[in-house]
Amino acid sequence: MQLCFAYGSNLSINQMRRRCPDSKLLEVGCLKGYRLDFTHYSSDWSGGVADIIVDPNNEVWGLIYKLSEEDIHRLDYYEGYPDIYTRFQTSIKTLTGSILDVWAYTVVRKNNFTPPTKAYMKIIKNATVEHQFPEAYRSYIDTIETR
Repeated sequence: MQLCFAYGSNLSINQMRRRCPDSKLLEVGCLKGYRLDFTHYSSDWSGGVADIIVDPNNEVWGLIYKLSEEDIHRLDYYEGYPDIYTRFQTSIKTLTGSILDVWAYTVVRKNNFTPPTKAYMKIIKNATVEHQFPEAYRSYIDTIETR
């Protein structure tokens, strides 16, 4: 089994079930030393899609999923790995400690901020409420410009 950190549209549990049928939501987690940005245009979404950028003064909240080997390959396909997104293993902080060796996807060729659509941001906003992400993070999400 593999672990994966979701912070963009994969915060949608329904989307993850469609993409990765064996996926299991483990818990909420936080990637320290990064910030959420939108550095890639997706024609599927008609707007920017989420990325994580190194930033020592920030953090990105998301969900940790357990994936089968087949699911990680399916997710690679959906994320355009290795050309659009690549992945790296990192440590994710949780309410009970840290989980090591969690895959996180990041955009390979980063562009300037590309506004996401309202529909894309609605997925992220809904997850921040449903999974009770910290208020400060939810407030930050509300400031992101959409198209």
